[in-house]
Amino acid sequence: MTDMIRTAAPLSRKLGDLGRVAALMGLGLLAACSNAPEAGKTTGFVKGIFTKSSAQPRSAEEISAEAAAALQRTDARVILIALPSVEVTTVMQKLEQNGAYETYGTADRRSLTLRNGMLTASRSIGSDLMSADVTEALRLVSARRAGQAVRVYRHLDGENLTVATRMRCDIRTGGTSQMAVGEIKATVTKVIESCSDEAQSFENIYQVDRTGRILASKQWLSAERGAISIQQLR
Repeated sequence: MTDMIRTAAPLSRKLGDLGRVAALMGLGLLAACSNAPEAGKTTGFVKGIFTKSSAQPRSAEEISAEAAAALQRTDARVILIALPSVEVTTVMQKLEQNGAYETYGTADRRSLTLRNGMLTASRSIGSDLMSADVTEALRLVSARRAGQAVRVYRHLDGENLTVATRMRCDIRTGGTSQMAVGEIKATVTKVIESCSDEAQSFENIYQVDRTGRILASKQWLSAERGAISIQQLR
């Protein structure tokens, strides 16, 4: 870790906003800067998601250095993720693309699969999302349009059998703001997806650019793990 921090330091200084997003992650906020009326909502849209109860949490400087080092050593896309249920904030690099699906992973083989930024699967995270049908929701979210969608999540039960959960979701849009994080500079629109079935309910929250790409999000992973937050850095 020491060598990584030392190597990344010059790039961290060039990417000042990256240090800022790491610091805001430690406070439970996602970095997004704007003078637009909705800016306050964008800055705080994942409030509480990055909060960690550990007595010795990773510092903003460590997180920033790790992200800067990842951006320096690869031309691939890089994401910064936070999963508060296991007190993890880390960087993942894009490993492969299969059609519209991008898989990001860590050196210890933990991975997330995204479709235009929307979570469709996880591996080795714990209580993994085996797959998800997100076509209806993604169409509305990418278009930054309100509407209703049905999505299906698939997880394994205690006997390693696949259990499908069908959720009905209401999608609405919020305001716009300017995002400047890592190598990302874009105008984004906040999109909120409220999902429920007979047993549970949750909200997925997205920041979507003008091309329809989800640049930052808080997305439900599983009942055991709760939500995961994902920030694109490139």
